[in-house]
Amino acid sequence: MTARTAKRLQLPSPKQGGPPTPTPTQHGAPGSDTGAALEVVQDDVAPAGRRPSPGPVRARSARCTTDAEGRPLDGAHAYVLHFDAGRTPPVRGFWSLTMMNDRQLFVDNPLDRYAIGDRSGMTTNPDGSLDTHIQYDSPGPGRENNWLPAPEGRFNVFLRLYWPEQSALTGAWAPPPLIRRDADVS
Repeated sequence: MTARTAKRLQLPSPKQGGPPTPTPTQHGAPGSDTGAALEVVQDDVAPAGRRPSPGPVRARSARCTTDAEGRPLDGAHAYVLHFDAGRTPPVRGFWSLTMMNDRQLFVDNPLDRYAIGDRSGMTTNPDGSLDTHIQYDSPGPGRENNWLPAPEGRFNVFLRLYWPEQSALTGAWAPPPLIRRDADVS
């Protein structure tokens, strides 16, 4: 890691009194060099076919296209998304991390796995923390439960929170940075 500290990604809160507007966060906003870009691409606040209302957010989707140092995500590198113990996404439903290529399409992979999350049977570390390995090659048999296979080229990951708790909407909770770890992903 460089002298610059890794920036945490933020999920901005929806606007009061109307439907939320997808906007980039301060981290990775166009023209900035503040780290990984995570932009909210959709807030679901009403059933399909109905006009959005200022009601509770049912789902929050955010896209990440760069690592914590601002470099584009690429399958030539290995990445880790590390959640400290007790700091996984705060949801009343569930959360998932979805892999897509640079054209926003699912990518064939040896596990037929296109998303991973709290319902995927991932293995926590001895200290209760959770590592998700995002890379083209297998991270090894002991880590495949936590592996989200990446394509060979550029890609995006989408973090989806279903029925997010208030802390995810206000910014009191923020996802950790996506760290590139080419030599050692332990």
